[in-house]
Amino acid sequence: MPATASRITPITCQFLRFACVGALTVFVDAGVLTLALAMLPGRFYVGRIVSYLAAASAGWWLNRHFTFGGGGTKLRQWARYLVANLGGGLANYAVYAVLVALVPLCRAYPPVAVGAGSLAGLALNFLAARRFVFRP
Repeated sequence: MPATASRITPITCQFLRFACVGALTVFVDAGVLTLALAMLPGRFYVGRIVSYLAAASAGWWLNRHFTFGGGGTKLRQWARYLVANLGGGLANYAVYAVLVALVPLCRAYPPVAVGAGSLAGLALNFLAARRFVFRP
């Protein structure tokens, strides 16, 4: 086994899985936002709330099955996941909103702002999910 592989801790592996799930949910977020904007042209902020909820729900499901493991009541765990990720979600939405408002590229291509917002909330969401939703 390579020397670097033996230094990877279980929490590092868990964070990497969480980040992979996060990368997948960026596509869910951007796709749902694109659909929402097609149905509600110019409604960048309302569309983003819809897309965030879809992405957060997909993230909960994937993290339950891939990152942390399942257990407990699904509905209660999903609700805890959404509440626990409010800090990261607010950071995510704030970065998105500022970029869409101030950066012409992000206004023309909102999925770019979705990606930046997702990065802003990554660490906060991991810590909240690990500590409050999927306890080790």
